[in-house]
Amino acid sequence: MDNEAENKAIVDVLGVGFGPSNLALAVAFAEMPEPDRPTALFIEQKPDFAWHPGMLIDGSRAQVPFFKDLATLRDPTSRFTYLSWLHERGLLFQFVASRDVTPLRSELEAYYRWAASHFTEQVRYGHRVVALEPVRTPDRVSLVKAVVQDTATGHRGTVLARNAVVAPGGTPYVPECAAGVDSPRVFHTSVFTEAVPATYSDRDAPYRFVIIGAGQSAGDTARYLLDAYPRARVDLAFRGYAPRPLDESPFVNELFDPDARQFMLSLSHAERDAVRAEHHFANYSAVDLSLLVDLYRRRLNDAILGRSRLGMLPFHELRGLDADETGVTVTLHNRFGQDETTLRADGVVLATGYQRGAPFLDALTPFLRLADDGTPEVAPDYRLHTVDEFAPAIFVQGLSESTHGLSDTLLSLLSVRAGEIADSLAGIRKAANHAAEWQRLDRAA
Repeated sequence: MDNEAENKAIVDVLGVGFGPSNLALAVAFAEMPEPDRPTALFIEQKPDFAWHPGMLIDGSRAQVPFFKDLATLRDPTSRFTYLSWLHERGLLFQFVASRDVTPLRSELEAYYRWAASHFTEQVRYGHRVVALEPVRTPDRVSLVKAVVQDTATGHRGTVLARNAVVAPGGTPYVPECAAGVDSPRVFHTSVFTEAVPATYSDRDAPYRFVIIGAGQSAGDTARYLLDAYPRARVDLAFRGYAPRPLDESPFVNELFDPDARQFMLSLSHAERDAVRAEHHFANYSAVDLSLLVDLYRRRLNDAILGRSRLGMLPFHELRGLDADETGVTVTLHNRFGQDETTLRADGVVLATGYQRGAPFLDALTPFLRLADDGTPEVAPDYRLHTVDEFAPAIFVQGLSESTHGLSDTLLSLLSVRAGEIADSLAGIRKAANHAAEWQRLDRAA
């Protein structure tokens, strides 16, 4: 082992990221018996806990019921459930009286913050993992070393761990034609609540906004802009004929049950892709039906009153953006008419979703077993399959949709997945302790 590694404390589990996924893992650890509980350190690049702060739009709802929280589906008696949080705040009876099982996004974020406040000593905020590297002994890789960078100072240090749980979350996807545009008038929905008031301070101005996309974030931002700027014009540009409703019917919702995950794991790669494509609108590029009805009713009301504030540009793809001090020129391509439309806007909102990946795992790639399609093999308990000489267990959260199904990037199985990973890590810890005890007895004999 290298000299640096010899002089450092070693944690059982390094958590990369501290969003809802690894927060649920911390909760699962906290509720384990002390002898089985792994030591854990989480690295989070945000300065404190935050869940999509740029999309905490007034009145916007989460797309999951409250019982898909950090603990309920794993253990309904947990002290970290959404209902326990409400009870602690004296709000449980009011919540029951509301007869509403779906919290606002701001309410869910407040609950997450409350849960995260119990683990501040286990989280290193304001830091990011630059790389995970193997630590070798003569015949095997015994540990992983995380290269950790302070996001404020740029200073780098290292953390040694026996195992790692990687939950980096998503990074905003920006279309190639918009990637080089540096203007406060062009922004992704991930920074919406910061960008809009900073750039558009006059609530009575006749701004024109163009929103690229047709998912929930597009619908939420459209409604906000229509409410916040009564004289504004808002256009939605999207690839399809119309925004689609989120498919949350009860039978389709069974896709997010643990049994469905096991079914997905039994399929071939091609079969999994087919199932995911068939039910794409249970997760992606879809809007809550009540919000669609609200937007349609607004457009009808405007037409009755002789005005046009909400426009739809179906079958249009973004092809170019050119921003200057006074506005943005937007070039859109009609997928079927083969013509191009040029609009002049005061602001462009990229409701283009997120992409997922973990480039900091690159140094471990030689030790991963790959499937036929070249992606890492993932076990049912979310552990990456590795070669025999690689001892650390590497688990992933939110990076296994292609194997485990549509629920992987959602909040639906948050607590169940965390519980399974925690149990696996506790088993690894117990086996290692047994092995160490046998070695001690052998030496004593």
